[in-house]
Amino acid sequence: MRLYRIAKAEHAQDLSGEGTRLYGGRWTPRGYPVLYTAEHPALATWEVVVHFGLPIEAAPLDQRLVTLQVPDRAAEQMLRLSDTPADPRRVGLDWLERGTSLLLEVSSVVIPQPRNVLLNPQHPDMAEVRIEDCCVFAFDGRVSD
Repeated sequence: MRLYRIAKAEHAQDLSGEGTRLYGGRWTPRGYPVLYTAEHPALATWEVVVHFGLPIEAAPLDQRLVTLQVPDRAAEQMLRLSDTPADPRRVGLDWLERGTSLLLEVSSVVIPQPRNVLLNPQHPDMAEVRIEDCCVFAFDGRVSD
């Protein structure tokens, strides 16, 4: 399974989930490392555009598109949520605390399909996740037109 994320160049190789541990996310509170990814590069792009809160022309120029390769076994064991619960952080925290799967597939607020996939960096299968590609990424200024 391939997953995608966009990250600043200085963090592109970091799969620790440290940013989410420091700041939290839609599906996880502060204090818990998680790596947020998307099933498709286009969704990863839109997630960043929406969460930057900046016009595209002000977006950082040092971005990388990171392609991750996840073992088939982990993909087969992925927990999939079909609906967004009333308290996504509680669901994400429960998933982390159970520790039964590396992956949690969740809906995106930005685009309903494809889906976002959260990775638990503390799960034993994380050791098998590989960065397949890491290339320079620039946002197209026409997005804000």
